[in-house]
Amino acid sequence: MIAHARTLFLIRHGPTEWNAGHRIQGHTDIPLSAAGRGVVANRTLSDAHRQARWFCSPLSRARETATLMGLNADIESALIEMCFGEWEGCSKFDNAVGPALSSRGWAGQPPGGESREEALQRILAWLAVTPPQGDLGAVVHGGLIKTLYAHATNWDLRGAPKHELNWEAVHAFKLDRYGRVIGGTYACEQIGDERAWQFPKAA
Repeated sequence: MIAHARTLFLIRHGPTEWNAGHRIQGHTDIPLSAAGRGVVANRTLSDAHRQARWFCSPLSRARETATLMGLNADIESALIEMCFGEWEGCSKFDNAVGPALSSRGWAGQPPGGESREEALQRILAWLAVTPPQGDLGAVVHGGLIKTLYAHATNWDLRGAPKHELNWEAVHAFKLDRYGRVIGGTYACEQIGDERAWQFPKAA
């Protein structure tokens, strides 16, 4: 099966003002910041990445990232970020939010939001109806990349992941002929400077 596999490449959108302020975005449509546009402009994709069929989340930060990277990406509603409900706009360091975020887990669900399991199922449903004739790529969000990574590596979303999830990298997952993720096939490749996501915490 591995010999006939295709690859799904996932890239996170560039930084926004809310990323810099450690605020939870979810479905809230926050555009790239000026600094974020500079980060994206300095990313370098390989020829293999560019030859994939590309998609992107409908949120503007993902669409603009795809455009700045020169990717002719189709907008796909299934690739929107996880909905964080009442937590959207809150700081990740908020005492009412932070502990719940750090506990993670598949069943964890923000008030009025979406669980990791629900997010996973819509990604898998999209892959099932988009069987790869070649490699696929998508410009998406940190929440979705973590979710698919956890599925592929059998991570329970508690504690640290098995790999460092670098947001200036392409995250690659192997797919079988039916578009199903093949477990244990995760890899990543640097395309930019990960320090762009190291924002200081406000005093």
